[in-house]
Amino acid sequence: MSCENSVPINDAVEYQADVEGTQLNFQALSEVVTSFRIGKKLDRAWKKDIEKDFKNRPQHARK
Repeated sequence: MSCENSVPINDAVEYQADVEGTQLNFQALSEVVTSFRIGKKLDRAWKKDIEKDFKNRPQHARK
């Protein structure tokens, strides 16, 4: 089953749902939106910093 309004799995990202992780997420998304507004295509590396943060911070930080 597919949903027309869903995010493709390659574009989804898990992030730390705390102040630091949310700020990083908003920063990355802001850069993506800015790029779209000036006509650039999605750079697949847009989420690399978010993924790195999610992977490298301790589990207890994800509470």
